[in-house]
Amino acid sequence: TDENTRTSSQIGGLIEALAGQVETGAQVIERLAQQSQQIEVVLEVIHGIAEQTNLLALNAAIEAA
Repeated sequence: TDENTRTSSQIGGLIEALAGQVETGAQVIERLAQQSQQIEVVLEVIHGIAEQTNLLALNAAIEAA
C-alpha cells in the first residue's frame, strides 16, 4: 500500500541520516585520537623539562651546602 511505501521511504531516509551521523562521529573520534597523541608529545616534553629543573635545583642545593 501507499502507507507502507511511505513508511519504508521514511525508514530509509532515517537510516541514511543515521549513517551520516555515525560517519561524523567516527571522524570526530579520529581527530580526538590525533589530538591526544599531540598532547602526549607535549606532556613528554614538559616531563623532560621538569626532570631537568629538578636536577638543576638539586645541583644548586648541593653547591649551596
